[in-house]
Amino acid sequence: SWSPIKQPGTLIEWSTKENQNFGIVEFENIRLIGAIPNQSNLRQGQKMKISSCGFDGMPKYTFAPDP
Repeated sequence: SWSPIKQPGTLIEWSTKENQNFGIVEFENIRLIGAIPNQSNLRQGQKMKISSCGFDGMPKYTFAPDP
């Protein structure tokens, strides 16, 4: 059955390509890949939340640090 994911998640790893950050964030043993815009001080283990999600031929996620 469907149930909402509990936030925040944990930043597992990240990278930057062409000035775009993206990373893997784990929520309840589920790992998602998504964009992390406008962030320069990322660190492993940082708490993250889903700021947007959608579907355009494939799932698309955007993450932001949890304050």
